[in-house]
Amino acid sequence: MNILLVLGKLGWHCCFDKCSSQNRGSLLPPIQMPTALTFNSLASTPSLECESEQTHNTERRNSSGTLLSPEVEAGGGETDGFYLLKKDSQRRTTLSKVLANDGAKICDVWMQKLRDKYHGETVLTEKHLKRLMDCLKSYLIEQSMGVVESTITQLRLELDFDAQAINQLQFAIYLFQESVIEVLRLHPIKPHWMFALDNLVRQCVQAAVTVLTPELVEHIANHSSPSTVNSTKSSSGKMSETYDVQVLHLKSETGRVKQEFIDSLREYQLMVRQLAEEFRQQTEALKQICSSNRQREVVEEDTLLNNWLEGLGIHPSARKILVGEGYTLDEVLYQIDKEELRQAGLRGATVFRIWRAIENYRKGVVVLCNGVTTGETGTV
Repeated sequence: MNILLVLGKLGWHCCFDKCSSQNRGSLLPPIQMPTALTFNSLASTPSLECESEQTHNTERRNSSGTLLSPEVEAGGGETDGFYLLKKDSQRRTTLSKVLANDGAKICDVWMQKLRDKYHGETVLTEKHLKRLMDCLKSYLIEQSMGVVESTITQLRLELDFDAQAINQLQFAIYLFQESVIEVLRLHPIKPHWMFALDNLVRQCVQAAVTVLTPELVEHIANHSSPSTVNSTKSSSGKMSETYDVQVLHLKSETGRVKQEFIDSLREYQLMVRQLAEEFRQQTEALKQICSSNRQREVVEEDTLLNNWLEGLGIHPSARKILVGEGYTLDEVLYQIDKEELRQAGLRGATVFRIWRAIENYRKGVVVLCNGVTTGETGTV
């Protein structure tokens, strides 16, 4: 009798535990993956911590009960791989919608950063940045380098392969990541999603840099050491990224300094030309002042010299210049030379006629001046 009573109690407890287990199982909500992700639901995106807590509750907490980082590698089954691919697709779709909806705001922030860097003197326009953002958005979804290559090639052609413009384009690609993240922070996005979106933007930037400066990517690849440890890979990636940014920054600064040097050289040449022109004008003005001062000097004009010049057919203005210098006829015939005639202010044919008459006189050739004949030793 006692044995039957004990067996009855055991059976009742087993039934009660089974029913309780079934009731508890019926109260657990089913886990559902988001089928469609919209831009407005970005803030309410299911947290990786919550999902991991439901599936790996005992593995996702440390001794203090605090949740670990969301990026914990799970098993290598097909279900886990499909889950990661789906999450990556969702993030790419989310980021592409952000670029589409907030594209104007991103371009404004992007352009302002570029203008601040180059003090407002930018070759690139908002139209160039918009086209570059559209190609990176296409690469984000399609993951094809074709659209990136074609867009950057067109931008190079439009910029005439100018060194300064290419340097600005390189630095603009670097600033794209900062601009997108700055706009993303305006939305209530969870930290682990922000980290994932930042990685996607960095991939777009690296793709554009690969097309624009392939020699830079090759140099970085040649100097990077492979490693099988995750921490070493992460450290190497950060060092490569830092080096990439530094090289882009240095190339941009070099182009800016080079352009400033060229502009300074042009300004210097223009200044030299202006100074030369001012010096020439001042010299001409000084000559005119000196000439007017000489003309204002009171000199005794030699009538015989004036008559002799008139007999040679010299113009009155030229006769006035030579007579105004105070020369006498004897000084002209016996002592003056051709260079002194030029220094007196005579030019061209006037100097030639006077000097020919002087040479003929000195050679003893008879010269006729106003009907007055001079012999070899005679005077006018």
